[in-house]
Amino acid sequence: MVEKNFLSKFQLEGQIHSKDFIEIWMHYDTDRSGFMEEDEVTAFLTDLCKNNSPGGEAESDLVNQAVQQIFLTYDTNNDGQLTLNELYLILNVEDSVFNDMSPVEEMESEEI
Repeated sequence: MVEKNFLSKFQLEGQIHSKDFIEIWMHYDTDRSGFMEEDEVTAFLTDLCKNNSPGGEAESDLVNQAVQQIFLTYDTNNDGQLTLNELYLILNVEDSVFNDMSPVEEMESEEI
């Protein structure tokens, strides 16, 4: 049986509704860490490429290059993980609750 691409149920041309964005995040953050690590971003980009390819294929070298570029460009704190806000910057999300959010500053342990 052929596994259906998770992203095929979303309209990804143009803007993504914020509800769909959260559902996508929840699907690909498989370990529920609140971050997307390299393997999770790779899975997301593989499905995205398959969804946008006429033959439904994803070239692994192209996906790997894209993953590396995404981390170089959007992993602003260079921790090897994407936050929800960092993925939001990559995708074109409409009517988002994230528009008014500023990045949360890290607190020192003495401040907690």
